[in-house]
Amino acid sequence: MNGELSTVNTGENPRSGEVGTPQALAPGQNDQNPRLKILRLAASGILLAFGVLTIAFEFCFWTLPLLLKVVPAMSELSNWVALSLGIIAVVWAIVLGRSYFRDANDPDTLSEPERSKGLYGHYLVGLGFALILVALVCSMVFTGVAWSVGQERMGITAVGHVAEPLMGNTWDGKEAELAGPGGNVLTERFGLLFGDSAEDAYFTVGLFALSSGVSILGALFFFVTALWAKMKEPEREPFDVSLFWAGLWFRLGEAALFNLVFFLLLRTYAPDRYLVLPLVSLLVGMFLKAGETLVSGLATRVFAAFEALVPASMEPREQLRLLIFSFPGLLAKKEAEDTAKTFTDLAEAIEALPGVINVTQNAANFQLGVQYDAVKINPARIKQEATLRGLKVENKPNLE
Repeated sequence: MNGELSTVNTGENPRSGEVGTPQALAPGQNDQNPRLKILRLAASGILLAFGVLTIAFEFCFWTLPLLLKVVPAMSELSNWVALSLGIIAVVWAIVLGRSYFRDANDPDTLSEPERSKGLYGHYLVGLGFALILVALVCSMVFTGVAWSVGQERMGITAVGHVAEPLMGNTWDGKEAELAGPGGNVLTERFGLLFGDSAEDAYFTVGLFALSSGVSILGALFFFVTALWAKMKEPEREPFDVSLFWAGLWFRLGEAALFNLVFFLLLRTYAPDRYLVLPLVSLLVGMFLKAGETLVSGLATRVFAAFEALVPASMEPREQLRLLIFSFPGLLAKKEAEDTAKTFTDLAEAIEALPGVINVTQNAANFQLGVQYDAVKINPARIKQEATLRGLKVENKPNLE
């Protein structure tokens, strides 16, 4: 590096002056200055935090106030400059981060348990940094929403707009009143979710952004505590990088999905309580497994209500059939004393079968006319009653 050859890279013997063949670096070893690598990582983290917080600041104190028709915290030029600096900082953070991880020692070159120990520590540091950053962003969104509310209540509106009360100036999220004659029915129905005024809808945007952020924050807390518990186990399992990322994305996506579910539930069934959405989303994110049980229970109740209105399955319609049975064995010995009784008992037994509707007897010819429901019973089951009594059965084709 820098045109200089070290004894490690060239194999030079400092005592004898002999030069050997170049020696390869040990696995996981490189010639970068460790302090320089740490500085690059620190710079990447500082730039990333600065960029993300700046972009969040612009959303909270520029975009959201404009949506709510109040004066932003800074001038338009200052906001554009700050937003540009935030984007540039994020880009440089990514560049420095990629440079650090490209030159960093590969933990996979180490043997267990040193490999897993290093990976657990590295990933926990990264998750801790993300946890702090998301917490600051959520706090900033909350502050921005509160600041916009204060500006509106003081009547400090943007140029060209007139201050209008937002749902009685309380944003209580009450159900929108029905539109008058000739009103827009679509807007009326959407008012149940987003409010009945533009300002209330924009406030819902800010509240939903806050609840989404705190749900991600809660999921990160859940994941960090779970990973910390795994690291502290006496016999911890080897660290699997692919499993880590799969679990992380799954939990974050699950928290965001639950946030959307509770937003729709509260706005639909309890519109005057939807301001508790950030609290619910945070708690569900922090305790995702309990949240899964809660959402599953709510879904079961909703599906049960739907099934009560629209049955999941419909019973098939009745299919009536008629079958004529003849018993030549009884006809051959019709003079015997017990023949008539055997014929009558068989008719009663067949009539008692589920699905048999009616049985008519022709005692002269020893024939039975059986009317039955083909959905509930088949001819083989009817003939079985006669076969069990040792009788030979002959039947004519089914008649509709």
